[in-house]
Amino acid sequence: MKWLNNILTKLFKFLSFKKRQRYISTDNWDNWHISDKLLFNAINMERVKKRIPILFPDAHLYREARTRSAKLYLSGKLDHNYFYKKIQPRLLELGFKRSSENIASGHTSAGHVVNGWINSDDHKRSLLSRSYKYLGASFYEAPNRNTYICMIVAK
Repeated sequence: MKWLNNILTKLFKFLSFKKRQRYISTDNWDNWHISDKLLFNAINMERVKKRIPILFPDAHLYREARTRSAKLYLSGKLDHNYFYKKIQPRLLELGFKRSSENIASGHTSAGHVVNGWINSDDHKRSLLSRSYKYLGASFYEAPNRNTYICMIVAK
């Protein structure tokens, strides 16, 4: 796993431009939970299979996805209202031009949730869009052992 971290860090630093450095952070990758890293890698593996460029980790998107997956548990419902009303405006303020989210609940592994998204046209569109460049993803296990998953992509 360390070799993948090193490759992503070097590649990310190479592709970072000064105007985008205010919200892109490779240092944050070390702080990602292991389940979130597995989800991140499963998403990118699906993109690689389809010959679509990989997404790069972003500190702000990760923080939003991590918070969002926990809030899914607390609210008890899966809908995109919170994303459109709260998260998307914050991302626009940070300089992202466009963003989207996929959410899910009850999946047992990162591969399982990504497979579910691939089998849904709307989710697949977000996951495989060539227009997105950055990703934040979180696989949250609630105290009741149910899982709440969120991925946020942006450009």
